[in-house]
Amino acid sequence: MKRVGQFVVDIIDNGRGLPTENRHRILEPYMTMREKGTGLGLAIVKKIIEDHGGQLELHDAPADFDRGQGAMIQHHLAAGRTRRRH
Repeated sequence: MKRVGQFVVDIIDNGRGLPTENRHRILEPYMTMREKGTGLGLAIVKKIIEDHGGQLELHDAPADFDRGQGAMIQHHLAAGRTRRRH
């Protein structure tokens, strides 16, 4: 398969943000920062993105967004692919 292009989707919120230490761990199954969370949401999203040849990145919200408070999750996705014929 050959990648034709890529696009990036940024999801930004103005909540409490992401932890600075071990930030990558919130992508692991059953890891949660919420009292009643299951820890499956971001792990499932990561798996789906990666299954489609993409990548998921965790960042702090940009400084120009609500005074930099919050989190940004960046999805890098393939814009198109050529299909292989069998």
